[in-house]
Amino acid sequence: QKLLVHSEFRDGNVNAGFDELRVFKEALAQLPKSVCHVFLRTDGAGYQEDLMQYCAKGEDPRFGVVPFAISAKVTPSFKESVKELPDAAWNMYHEVDERGHVFPTEHEWAEVGFVPNWVGHKKDNPEYRFIAIRERLHEPPNDLEALPFPTIEYHPVIYKLFSVVTNRFDLSGEEL
Repeated sequence: QKLLVHSEFRDGNVNAGFDELRVFKEALAQLPKSVCHVFLRTDGAGYQEDLMQYCAKGEDPRFGVVPFAISAKVTPSFKESVKELPDAAWNMYHEVDERGHVFPTEHEWAEVGFVPNWVGHKKDNPEYRFIAIRERLHEPPNDLEALPFPTIEYHPVIYKLFSVVTNRFDLSGEEL
C-alpha cells in the first residue's frame, strides 16, 4: 500500500520491543474507517505476550481478532522441541520466480509442538502455532556460539534456526 500509518521517535536507550501494544493500538486508530481487516507481521521485537494476547483474544473493539505472524525467540526449550522432530516433519520451502516457475530453496519448515510457559499458565489462553524454519549451513564455523543467530545440530548437519508464532491455522507453514 506504500502507506505510513504511524511513526514514533524514541530515545536511543529504548529497545525496539518496548510498549509495542500501545504503538500497535495507536497505529490501528489511525487507519481510515474503510479498513475492515488488519493483519500483523513483525520481527522479534513484537514477540511480546501482551501484544499477542491482545490480537489472539480479539480485544480490539474495531477489528476483533487480529491474525498475526511474529518472529519468535529461539529458546533452549524450543530447540529441544525442534530436535524431537522426525525427518518426515520437515517440508521444503519453495519460491516462485517472475515467470511463475516454482523451485525449492534451502529453507525447510516444520510445525513444532511447543507451548511456552506464558501460554500454558491459563486454560483459557488462545491457541498459538509455532513453526520452525531451518537453513543448512554449508560451511559452519568452528565456534557456533560466536554466530549472531541461533543454530541447531540436527542429524550431524548444522542449521540456522528461526521461529515464527502465529494465531493463524488457515495457512500452511510455507504460505505463512
